[in-house]
Amino acid sequence: MSAQEDLIQGKTVTYKVELDLHGIAHALEDLPEDARVQAAECYRMAVMGWSAADALAEAERFGCSVPMQLAFIQAFGAQLETQYQVRVSNQPLPDVPMSLYPLLPPGSVVPTAQELAATVAAVALLEAGRVQ
Repeated sequence: MSAQEDLIQGKTVTYKVELDLHGIAHALEDLPEDARVQAAECYRMAVMGWSAADALAEAERFGCSVPMQLAFIQAFGAQLETQYQVRVSNQPLPDVPMSLYPLLPPGSVVPTAQELAATVAAVALLEAGRVQ
């Protein structure tokens, strides 16, 4: 049985995701800050199981205010929800390149209190070693 089938049946599944964080950082460093936030929120939804509402709230706290980018985050979340619903109903997947995502059911992971309270200023202090 696959991990997806186990997850659909309510079993606990652990995913091992190997990322080249250095490569990802290089790919994102030339983007404007709000575009980096947009990419991070899409990752949170597709891989980490965040809901579109939580991802949008975090994007806004981190300064993403461009309406088209916020709309993209919301639309991407809706697409992931559709992909998940189609997958669990055993229907053919409409978007083959996106067929692996979301890895976890949308909204199945609730951000921690620290993540929900994070702002650009708070993260900057944390990275500088001056935790609030």
